[in-house]
Amino acid sequence: MARPNEWVKKVLVLLQAGNTTAAIAQIKVAPSAKDVRALQSALEAGNL
Repeated sequence: MARPNEWVKKVLVLLQAGNTTAAIAQIKVAPSAKDVRALQSALEAGNL
């Protein structure tokens, strides 16, 4: 079983808190393309 991506969780928390500036900054320095895809999937799953 894959371990949850901590970076994705952090970005989601920033978005849920309304701190879009910090979330965008984190997305710009994403660790990898795989992490960005994981974030996209999480956003789609949460209807955000």
